[in-house]
Amino acid sequence: MPHPLLLLLLAVLFYPVDGLFPQQNERRRIDSLDGLWTFVREPTATAPPIIEESIGFINKWPSLDLSKQLSNSTVMPVPCAYNEIGVGGDDDGSELRAHVGWVWYQREHWLGPGTTGRVVLRFGSVNYLAYVFVNDHLLGKHVGGHLPFEVELEKEVMGVNGHLLITVAVNNWLSSSTIPPGDTSLESTSLSYFNYTISRPHFDFFHYAGILRPVQLLHLPCTYISQLRITADGDGRLSYRVGLSLAEGRQLTDHTVIVKVYMHGSPDRMVYEGSGFENETRLTNVNLWWPRGMGKSSLYTMEVMLVDGAEGLVDIYRETFGFRTVTTTPSGIYINGKRFYCLGFGMHEDFALIGRGFSHPLLVKDMNVLEWLGANCYRTSHYPYSEQRAYEADRRGFVVITEVPAVGMSEFTPGNRRLHARMVREMVARDYNHPSVIAWSLSNEPESAKEEALEYYSSLMRVTKAADATRPVTIVYSTQAKDEKTVGGGR
Repeated sequence: MPHPLLLLLLAVLFYPVDGLFPQQNERRRIDSLDGLWTFVREPTATAPPIIEESIGFINKWPSLDLSKQLSNSTVMPVPCAYNEIGVGGDDDGSELRAHVGWVWYQREHWLGPGTTGRVVLRFGSVNYLAYVFVNDHLLGKHVGGHLPFEVELEKEVMGVNGHLLITVAVNNWLSSSTIPPGDTSLESTSLSYFNYTISRPHFDFFHYAGILRPVQLLHLPCTYISQLRITADGDGRLSYRVGLSLAEGRQLTDHTVIVKVYMHGSPDRMVYEGSGFENETRLTNVNLWWPRGMGKSSLYTMEVMLVDGAEGLVDIYRETFGFRTVTTTPSGIYINGKRFYCLGFGMHEDFALIGRGFSHPLLVKDMNVLEWLGANCYRTSHYPYSEQRAYEADRRGFVVITEVPAVGMSEFTPGNRRLHARMVREMVARDYNHPSVIAWSLSNEPESAKEEALEYYSSLMRVTKAADATRPVTIVYSTQAKDEKTVGGGR
């Protein structure tokens, strides 16, 4: 009989984000949960993540105040990879850097007085597997790093006087069924009492783990705008689609959506006003978004207001976007009808001390260096970079090829295909509105000489095109052309 907690955990679904970046405005408030969290590392794992063998799950750590009740608790900065924080060769040094298995994060938070509406807990990225508890209630899980997810706090979860005890269990075990994949094994030595677990990623960069991007508590209206998809072409065609997360007992017909578009930073220069949950129009004399060196990277702002006849303004959200068209021919890539030549890099977000943790100074420094080098584009090798970086690429005119975290794929199983497809959908949902993103990369250097790779990537191509028919899709290969099985697939 499976462990009862295991059955509960298997029943919990992950909650991917619909695509809206957190925003504080007239109807929305954000509490940042970044800072020092209590941190506990379980002993190095000797087997894949099995809940019934985890010390923390067995002993119900989400119900405990880990800072007071566990003598080996310490603190860990968030956002940050835990691997770089230890020193020396003791338990806080090399063992922390090479740790494989479960680690636990925890912090307290109090909801402010008079909290109304809905409360959503959002994680920008947790690598690799995350279980999220609030006040000992399991709210959700997410598989895969580098993409955001969120869980909603129902009233029965919120503690007395708005007290929240937030606990996150994170596991970084790699296998042939993780994306990206790797091998993790228990190694023996000549000393019978000294065995160790080693992780061998199927990729050539460090497997940083932990809570890597900002954690935020979103205070939202009871009915709020949850989706906004904007398509703006270089010929002035503009379409949008708005989605709502409805309060209990409410219907779409109870609300009206009003949409305004104006030049970014100039609310007095309105170029469009309309209504409805979706619409399309064509504007004349639009200022196009151009890559660096080809023209000005002009941006517009779409303001979406959700109105209720009785309540007035219920919610509001503003999103930047740009008018541009991407096309490809056998001879090259064209942006707004002009040939584009990519001068840039495959980058990483790693940095000393924080690993792959998000950092505003690092983001700005990276972008400044790119400008200094005369670059105009980059590929997000080998995972989607932070949302903040995408907005900055829009502003500065960098062209971006955004890549799903599928590097070194070698096992083309149905399970991997489902996980891979979910990651693609999350990536597209997150970055669809960014004019800087001109293409989606489905993989880096897969073992695509295998026969089964053709159907695997053909199906992913169909998934990607269903999610976004406006952008080209690519794969970065290392297989020799004579052995390649996937070129021409997905037609």
